Amino acid sequence: MPILPSKTPVPTGDDPRSRQIRETLSSYASAPPALTPAERAEFRARLAQILSTDGIDAMLIEPGGTLEYLTGVALGRSERLLAAAVMADGSFVWVTPAFEASRVATVCERASGGAELGKEVLPWDEHQDASKVLADALRSRGARRVVADPDVRSRFTLPTGAALGFAIEDGAAVARKLRGPKTDRELEILRSAQERTQDAIRAVYAVTEPGMRSSEVGALAHFAQQELGLTGTWDLSLAGPSGAFPHGDEVDRELELGTVMLLDTGGRLHGYCSDTTRTWTVGAAPSDEVQRVWDAVRAAQLAGYEVMRPGARTGDADKAARAALAAAGFDGGYAHLAHRLGHSIGVEIHEPPYLDGGSDIPMEPGMCFTNEPGIYQPGRFGLRIEDICYITEDGVDHFGQWQEGPGAP
Repeated sequence: MPILPSKTPVPTGDDPRSRQIRETLSSYASAPPALTPAERAEFRARLAQILSTDGIDAMLIEPGGTLEYLTGVALGRSERLLAAAVMADGSFVWVTPAFEASRVATVCERASGGAELGKEVLPWDEHQDASKVLADALRSRGARRVVADPDVRSRFTLPTGAALGFAIEDGAAVARKLRGPKTDRELEILRSAQERTQDAIRAVYAVTEPGMRSSEVGALAHFAQQELGLTGTWDLSLAGPSGAFPHGDEVDRELELGTVMLLDTGGRLHGYCSDTTRTWTVGAAPSDEVQRVWDAVRAAQLAGYEVMRPGARTGDADKAARAALAAAGFDGGYAHLAHRLGHSIGVEIHEPPYLDGGSDIPMEPGMCFTNEPGIYQPGRFGLRIEDICYITEDGVDHFGQWQEGPGAP
């Protein structure tokens, strides 16, 4: 779900609710260590192998998820071209505004533990055509087939391709091969991030009561996750009718006894994302209707989960979830579950491939997917459950604990 700022200031820990949350989470175990430069180097070696195997000479990458994955470097993007061309031999060629060249070389050296990443930095001055500088660099290295990471903007690929004399191809398949299957260390970090978010939600639930506003719930979710070491936290805190819109309606509602509270939240641990949704009733047992809806959503989540395995098609999980909703008496199309079943997750919260009915990508061990069915009833309430599942060598597993019912997260 989208990354949104909290609607109210994040507590400082001085109020009773945040103090209780802090006490609840005070004995939490340490997080696993961040990835090392050597581990990032293994990612770069894998990309070089993919390019070589697929007959690709170079891949263009702008700052974003793939570049951060390969290097640990988080550079910003602007209207100016700053990009890396990763060659099939694993070397990096940077094309950067001249005034950024020293910074790029410095952060690359820091990221790689040496001069390897920043060895070739080609600066361009403001009067120059940056795309031509990039094209000349590729041509001089004999590049005849070039792909672009999906995040590279067409304002750069089109003129670069024109200068080269051939079109730059879509590199989505390369990015998926590279970042789709996670290593054991990536899974370790993702698991810890997800478990921390789940435990943060439980701590927030324990202090949620009628009279609060939905924005306060979201602010406490930020606080709890930050107490557990997550950064870049975000929330969708949707009460009652607001939850009938999957991304909310920007209405800050007061919680009443029995309000259906939907909290979708997450953050980042060592650059890897968490994403969890829990829906519960505030201060009261769920009504028969809420229980019926929750049971149907849970059945859809399990149906999607049960078809996940190596070789299964990504679209099959979405189809299975919708079939379960239809079996429970709800619409099996988009009337009740208005969005896809889920998305991959890693260094970016939304990564391909996606769990939608039109996707035909085979699942592989190490792939991670959110599994987040929902039922949305305009004017009344919405109910969504979301967990992260990962493909094992012979099946599927999930991070953390399943929600047991709508009475608590």
